[in-house]
Amino acid sequence: MQYGLVILKPDSIRDSLENDIIRCLEEGGLEIVWKEYWQIRPEIVQMIYPEKVVEPTYSSTVKAISFGLSMVIVVKNPTNTDIWEVLRQLKGRMDTDGIRKKFCYHSKDELVLMGYDGLSLQDKLAENRLHTPDDAEGAATILALCREEGISVPLPIVALLCNRGE
Repeated sequence: MQYGLVILKPDSIRDSLENDIIRCLEEGGLEIVWKEYWQIRPEIVQMIYPEKVVEPTYSSTVKAISFGLSMVIVVKNPTNTDIWEVLRQLKGRMDTDGIRKKFCYHSKDELVLMGYDGLSLQDKLAENRLHTPDDAEGAATILALCREEGISVPLPIVALLCNRGE
């Protein structure tokens, strides 16, 4: 059994998609172990997305994950398949497949036709429903941030995600 983490971004919460996305995770074979709402402050986004800090679209990333409430979810994969690969596949991409495609209201081309360009287009594209870290280390960092931000993450949940709970 492996454990992973998902953040439903504020656009998912704004559009009341929490239950629909959770259902997609469950239909993908995952079990929800723990979940909690979280207001992510702009100052800590760099620790959630360390690889994005140097990208020109980083400001859009910050806006997309900090403009409202998010939901952090710990999931369990009861099979032996790699949890991070399962999460990547379930997450998908806005233009091709997965949860991002299923709940994407407008493609990039449609947004351009609607008049979005430059930074406003990047801001809209960064609203892509959910984030999954690449590995257990990234997930543990996010849970540590939750705890530092005053979210009561039960220690057994932290231990499970860090592969110390079995």
